[in-house]
Amino acid sequence: MDIVILSIPERDNVRARTLEQLSKHNIFPSVTIQSNPVRGGLIYRAYCRAVLKKSLMREPSHILFLEDDLNIGEGFGTALSVASQSGFDVVTFYNPGLRFYPAKIKRAIVSTMKYTPGIYKLVNRKRFFGSQALLLKSRFAKRLLNNWPKECYLDTAIANFANEIYLYAPNPIQHYGACLKSTWSSQGKPHFSKSYIG
Repeated sequence: MDIVILSIPERDNVRARTLEQLSKHNIFPSVTIQSNPVRGGLIYRAYCRAVLKKSLMREPSHILFLEDDLNIGEGFGTALSVASQSGFDVVTFYNPGLRFYPAKIKRAIVSTMKYTPGIYKLVNRKRFFGSQALLLKSRFAKRLLNNWPKECYLDTAIANFANEIYLYAPNPIQHYGACLKSTWSSQGKPHFSKSYIG
């Protein structure tokens, strides 16, 4: 498995915070810092593609793509192990709001009832967003790069191209950046997981 983080220079402190948490799980990502001072969707897409291409050159079985502004729950190591053995092309460890959970899991989250931790099929796939923590099988990543929908971010490219997306619930990743200014665009809106367990 190859583990990558995409970041920008002005997020040094935020990135260091995330890396410190990951190190407690013995996870040490390769970090790519965007050198281009221009911000916005076009640059972000180009860097996402470049990071995936570079990762594939190392011929991993999977690519774990992470953003730089995360809270890492204690269950992340277990979730990552389960997901990597699942055989699914795409597993997300972070889901904003409630719209992507199956109805049974959504009800459990809202009512704070216990449910079995594990992998569930994501609903509303075409509307999926959130590239905070994505596990991609390498063969899927290769196909995605060759069929990347125009003007799409990584998450929306996956939403348009993948036949299925799976989620791990409860989420072992929280979007710490929900309380920060968007990394890539002034148009970014705050979002966070409602199932996160730290």
